[in-house]
This record gives sequence, structure tokens and C-alpha cells, in this order.
Amino acid sequence: PPPALVAAQHDAVANTFTLTWSANAGLKYRVQFKNDLADATWQNLAGDVTSTGTLATKVDTLPLGTPQRFYRVMLVE
Repeated sequence: PPPALVAAQHDAVANTFTLTWSANAGLKYRVQFKNDLADATWQNLAGDVTSTGTLATKVDTLPLGTPQRFYRVMLVE
């Protein structure tokens, strides 16, 4: 099945956003983002995630002054 969002958490002190999604062990996932849904292309967050279990997590450190960000998770292999 495709990855499904399980949790999303913003840490205002560290200025990070943590995404957790359903996964299959041994598969590789890529998180992409847009700062505005009108942007033409999705950008990759550095470093794909290889799941070791049924959940996978990626932490994004937000650039200062980023008021919003949209994410999607893709199965790479």
C-alpha cells in the first residue's frame, strides 16, 4: 500500500517538522516539499529514508522565515 501519514509534529523551539508515515521494512521513501502549492515542482528533502519497520520518520529543519510548507512522501523502491 502507498505510505499514509501517521503523525506530523512541529517543534517551534528547534524550528523542525517531523513526519511519520506507514512503511514497509526494507523499502526506501523520499520526502518532497513545496513552500507554496502553486510552485511548479516539488523539491526533495536531502536523504532518502529506508524503513526498518512499519513506520518511517523524517525530520525537516525549516529555513528561518518559512511560514508554511507542504509535504508528500513517495515510495522510491
